[in-house]
Amino acid sequence: MTGNTAFETPELRWKMKSVRTSHAIFSEKVFLEDLEKLIAFYRRQGFPDIAIEHQLEKNPQTGKVEVHVAVNEG
Repeated sequence: MTGNTAFETPELRWKMKSVRTSHAIFSEKVFLEDLEKLIAFYRRQGFPDIAIEHQLEKNPQTGKVEVHVAVNEG
């Protein structure tokens, strides 16, 4: 996670069901719901212009998904 300065990465990751642990089965649907929850959290904290971009990279050999999240706090 990059770009977040108002809240530390562990705090934001804890709010995301989809990336709390590296041993969980990844669900893109749950991940996208998590991003919406993060946006709502930021807005409640006074960041009306919050924007979050993401990129998912699946390793074809291991099947694991690497998640990249870029936060623009506005």
